Amino acid sequence: MNLIGISINHRTSPIELREAVHFSAEEQQNFIAILKSKILKEGFVLSTCNRTEIFGIPQSNHINTKNLFDELIKFKNIDTLKTEHIENFDSQNSIKHIAKVASGIDSLIIGDSQILSQCKESFRLAVNEDFSDTITRKIFDISVRIGKRAIKETLISQGAVTVSYAAIQVIEKIFANLDKKEALIIGAGETSELAAIHLNARN
Repeated sequence: MNLIGISINHRTSPIELREAVHFSAEEQQNFIAILKSKILKEGFVLSTCNRTEIFGIPQSNHINTKNLFDELIKFKNIDTLKTEHIENFDSQNSIKHIAKVASGIDSLIIGDSQILSQCKESFRLAVNEDFSDTITRKIFDISVRIGKRAIKETLISQGAVTVSYAAIQVIEKIFANLDKKEALIIGAGETSELAAIHLNARN
């Protein structure tokens, strides 16, 4: 098995680049179609506010992570993303990384409660787009089981488990009587939406 993958995440890239490579649902489907046509036999694409990752089984021995990187910058039309902004994975390292991501260990906020559902959604999309086969389905199953066990059997998900929730906790330490304050949230993404939900829960 020669599973390969690349990751653009909070350790490797500034927020501007992470936002630039983020895939919408439609873009994800279109990019999967490109990967299927000439790069990967099977695989998946994970894209969240803090990471974009591409993993799969190459169609030939000549295909490597550089090919994944080249297709990504071509598809997103980005000239500021460089090889130093990505992590490269192959074989066992790929599987270990995917398991760490699904369990929340690799998240900006350790124990991120959203990442497992985001992984499951990207796995589901791969299946729906006929981009999944024996190897990746087994990896999906193992990663989801590890993620569930991390939540149920460890303390990893206790405390602040999303960036949004952590931000609200910081605000609460700065301002007294937060329930009597007015707030303006700038942004229209999932993180901003969750921040609004957490703030509203204080009232």
